[in-house]
Amino acid sequence: MKQILEKIPGIRKYKKFQLVSGGISNQNYRIISPNTSKTDWLLTLYPDNKTWWKADKEEQITKIYKEHSIPSARIINSGYISYQNCDYRYLLREFVEGKDLDDFLLKKKNFAPDEWRDLLTELGTILGTLHSISMTGYGLIKGKTVSGSDIKDLPSASTWQKYVDRLMVDRGLLSERLDQGKTYGKLRGVDVQKIYKSSYELYINYRDVLKNVSQPFLIHYDMLLKNIIVKFNLRLSRWEVSAVIDNEWVSVGDPDIDLIQIENSVYFSLFRESFKKYWSFFTKAYGRKKMISKDIGKKRIIYHMIRSLFYLIEVYRTDKEEIVARNTKNIRNIEENYRFLKRLVDQEKVDFALPR
Repeated sequence: MKQILEKIPGIRKYKKFQLVSGGISNQNYRIISPNTSKTDWLLTLYPDNKTWWKADKEEQITKIYKEHSIPSARIINSGYISYQNCDYRYLLREFVEGKDLDDFLLKKKNFAPDEWRDLLTELGTILGTLHSISMTGYGLIKGKTVSGSDIKDLPSASTWQKYVDRLMVDRGLLSERLDQGKTYGKLRGVDVQKIYKSSYELYINYRDVLKNVSQPFLIHYDMLLKNIIVKFNLRLSRWEVSAVIDNEWVSVGDPDIDLIQIENSVYFSLFRESFKKYWSFFTKAYGRKKMISKDIGKKRIIYHMIRSLFYLIEVYRTDKEEIVARNTKNIRNIEENYRFLKRLVDQEKVDFALPR
């Protein structure tokens, strides 16, 4: 690792480095600055050229976020390096202090009402700002380098409904190629194949509401609690959002899907009742930036289904199953998403967590 760091411009001296996360497609290292008054760095390495588009995408989205004052990690530099006959794409960013919102709430036992108010108000403002960025077409925003990548070859569409139709068909093709014998907890790949067919029937029954989406806006499309980083602001003496992360799936589409993804994430958290109690602070702040669609209630089943179904397909199609399996939280998430999805397709009554 020392030899790799020597090749990256911007890193002259450092105290030490440590692996902070290793995902399916990249590794993240915190580079500790020798000067305590300066910010540490976060180095992301992409060893597989099929995923280099993710670095391009992060650069592109970070620029948009900066233009609209959406909190994100500042990129110091990026590029390509070679080491021991291997090529790497890298991003060097400022290290964002804080914890993801899910982990933060888990460890902070007593979160006061005024703290909920401040945090959800800020989150509503940030997401309302993001969803006010008008775009053209519907579909995944792609980085510059997509040739030979693992990115889905889904062209943009003239309407949101057409794009979601393509997404559902694409996931159907992926589900057919899943390893039927792959097992996480009590579930196998064959279970996911079966639930896709039922989910698709559910989608066909409800998809007409998507025709009402008439204008495309920027959406995060992976708006989960774990992708919202919070930290304590000493000057203001309050908790605040320091960054929105994991921007590889940022797309152009219907803002309601982000709102439902947050709700989906809350549904599987331990803090559902607290979010429900203070959620009006979010909706009021969001509403000052962006009107919530009148159709969001009708879209709930579709967007919850998409989130849980796509999550299951992704974890069952990865060839890095050891990374998934060694985390007991992942196994619990897989089983809970499957049970939730089955309740949806069986048309059981579901408490969707947040008031509308």
